[in-house]
Amino acid sequence: MPVFHPTIGDEAHNISSYDVARFRARLNLTVGRFRVTMDVIRFWRNEFMAKICFTIVLVLLFGLSVVAQTKRKPAAKKAVEPDTILAVVLSDLAPDTVCGEPEWAEKESYIGTVIKRQFDDSELHLSGFIIRDAKDQRTFINIDTDHVSGLARSAPEELSSFLTKGKRVKVWVYRCRRILYAYKIKPM
Repeated sequence: MPVFHPTIGDEAHNISSYDVARFRARLNLTVGRFRVTMDVIRFWRNEFMAKICFTIVLVLLFGLSVVAQTKRKPAAKKAVEPDTILAVVLSDLAPDTVCGEPEWAEKESYIGTVIKRQFDDSELHLSGFIIRDAKDQRTFINIDTDHVSGLARSAPEELSSFLTKGKRVKVWVYRCRRILYAYKIKPM
């Protein structure tokens, strides 16, 4: 295949018209690329346009990073916080002297589900409840109603409405020989 050399006159006659058309097309592409390149260089030489493009790129990158960070995450389940009176009642159900002397009271804890409640003679105040643990053992736990009544006027009602059948709780108790008195209750 002959090569086109415009400086050599004798070989120029040996070039077919097809080769000339291919050379011109290649020349036009090269010139076309050069024009595009020159337009880009002229565009970037204009400092104002360069600043605008740089700012747009930064805003887009910042916006994409903000959108990626603020995708909605599933809300974590919050434990229901009891109101303040109930919180005080649940953490101070019995004094450490419930067994007589503080050193006579042994501290224990139980985890289970409330299966039955017992009220005092007036049927207004909760005097105890039975919990069932995972091994299906049932334990009766007393509540010092005098101490609870002294905490707040509405404390007994709030305590009885909190300790409902089926409620899963952790109970800390004072053991006075075979009798258990709850001194702290936490919902599970």
